[in-house]
Amino acid sequence: ELIKSKNISLNSKYSLDYRVLKNKEKINSYGAIDFSNLAIHDKQHGIAINSQKLRINFFDKHIQSYETEYYINNNKYSLILDTDVMGNKIKYNFNSKGILVSDFIKSFTDNKLIGSFKGSAPVSFKLTYQPFDKRTYFKLNSNMKGMSFNIIPPLNKTFSESKNLEVTYILNNNFKKYIKISYDMYKMKVSRQKTFLSVSVYSPDIEGLINLPDIVTNENRLTARLNYFNLNKFNGASDPRSYPFLNLSIKKAKINDYYFDDLQIITSPVNEGMMIERLNFKNNDLNMKGNGKWIKSSDKQITFFDAVFQSNNFGSSLKYLGYPGIIKEGNLSSRLIGQWKGSPDNFSFNDFDGKVTLNLKDGELLQVTKQTRAIGQ
Repeated sequence: ELIKSKNISLNSKYSLDYRVLKNKEKINSYGAIDFSNLAIHDKQHGIAINSQKLRINFFDKHIQSYETEYYINNNKYSLILDTDVMGNKIKYNFNSKGILVSDFIKSFTDNKLIGSFKGSAPVSFKLTYQPFDKRTYFKLNSNMKGMSFNIIPPLNKTFSESKNLEVTYILNNNFKKYIKISYDMYKMKVSRQKTFLSVSVYSPDIEGLINLPDIVTNENRLTARLNYFNLNKFNGASDPRSYPFLNLSIKKAKINDYYFDDLQIITSPVNEGMMIERLNFKNNDLNMKGNGKWIKSSDKQITFFDAVFQSNNFGSSLKYLGYPGIIKEGNLSSRLIGQWKGSPDNFSFNDFDGKVTLNLKDGELLQVTKQTRAIGQ
């Protein structure tokens, strides 16, 4: 046994060929070390690495190896060791490639989202150690083709799709503990906090900070503080019973073809679905404060909603929400109480069953339509 600590052990047979070459005042050392039946066991993380043979050549501070097969938890990979030199700075590289299988990923976590991973994909990764600053870098790359998973749209992928994944991490304890993840068009920084996972994300569809508690409860919710969120790209689960306790705050949100400023969403799970404790937004001409319930029963979904609206230009607000040319200007104080089939984002006056009461001042009715009859109920 070559190395033994509390969590890591290294066992191997080895032979060393060490030689010294002296040329005038200069002395060089070179040679090779051969390992056989190499076995490394990381008890803390449940990782077992083994190889039948490994030969490492060295010349002074330079090392190099031929391509060698080895196994991580019985999954086969290849490796090459080499050395990079830039000026007087040396970097040692552990280059590896193989096939990443979904069962290997699942063995490290019981997270429900990871449970949807199926199949396998080609992967390459690299460990780089820099003696001059004692940093160790990890970098992983894969096109993920051959693996499928169902997390949330649009992060989901099928077996045949290729979506580039890159993961980088600094292993040293004295540096900031976060993992950089680039997946498709999404760039994330993931850090482990005491009781939750913190994810900073940037992309064309979502930008901001998301905190994922280890245990989601009413007092310890999944929270998001976002600068922008295109909800059309994240259709989410079709079953309201699958959502946890949520607390979302979004500076600008896009739903269907419309934008909403300062959107706040607070929800809680209930037996038949989701309680919408707060659904508010505040645009320039219109603000809303609402609450309700989204339930699923006998394979049918219904949204119940109660909301109060305030507007200093109701005609402009209706035009913005897809109902142009109905009312011109107007100061509005209104309340909507009712229900419709489907999820909250399926709202339409055509399908709305309920009542809208309003107090409109200084406005002008331009035309009578089905929508105005619904508004005027």
